[in-house]
Amino acid sequence: MVKSTIHKQNTEEPRQMANIGVDWARHVTEESIQRTASMIDRGITTIGRAADFFDKQSSEVRDRSLLMAKETIANSMEFAQRAMHVREPQELLQLQSEFLSKQAQTLAEHSRHFGQSIAQGMHQMGNVTSLGLREASRAASEAA
Repeated sequence: MVKSTIHKQNTEEPRQMANIGVDWARHVTEESIQRTASMIDRGITTIGRAADFFDKQSSEVRDRSLLMAKETIANSMEFAQRAMHVREPQELLQLQSEFLSKQAQTLAEHSRHFGQSIAQGMHQMGNVTSLGLREASRAASEAA
């Protein structure tokens, strides 16, 4: 009977130690999975924010392009209307000079707006991406 009790005690202790080790491994794995899921979620959120800024930027470029097209077409129509009433070649040269100057001014103005808009959008996208990377880095360092 004593031999049986000793044998039972000798096998019980390693089993308890194994259970503790398995429980610890399970706990560590669960925490790791939670941290990974959190980091992935933050990454997806960052990508979504960057895509929103990119979408906004694209929309602004599209709107500005359409406005520029309308203005250059309006300038062309005005030139055509005025050109039909020209009586002398010198008037046509003067009219053409005015038209080209107006078109160049329109293009320069819209190019300036394009540049500002793109620079602002890239700055905002960089801020969002940088913030997302900092959050992910902070989460990773807290997890460690």
